[in-house]
Amino acid sequence: SVAAKIVMAQQATANRQLGEAIDLYEAALQTSPGRADIRVPLGDLYLNGEDFARAEELYRTEFQARPGFALAAERWGESLLLLGRSAEAKVPLERAMELDPQSLTPLCRSKEPSD
Repeated sequence: SVAAKIVMAQQATANRQLGEAIDLYEAALQTSPGRADIRVPLGDLYLNGEDFARAEELYRTEFQARPGFALAAERWGESLLLLGRSAEAKVPLERAMELDPQSLTPLCRSKEPSD
């Protein structure tokens, strides 16, 4: 079942078996493309693996499906920044701030220059 694949993907992620987690989430996404609990964690795995284009696609799709989801907007903007598309990142990042003013705090902290 899709729910079982998601649980196994979460367990694989926790065990740092990222390739297996990606395969399980992708299989779940193929079976149930409308589920809200697949695209963002799958996008996170691609983002961590530096497949920024695939991550951007997943986050954008999730945000378009659920425009009130601040985390999807934040991650979409972050992936656009990592792709060097900073002008495009403005819209989802501003939307994330509107939805949840605290949402960009970790992102801003991670981008601060180190002393």
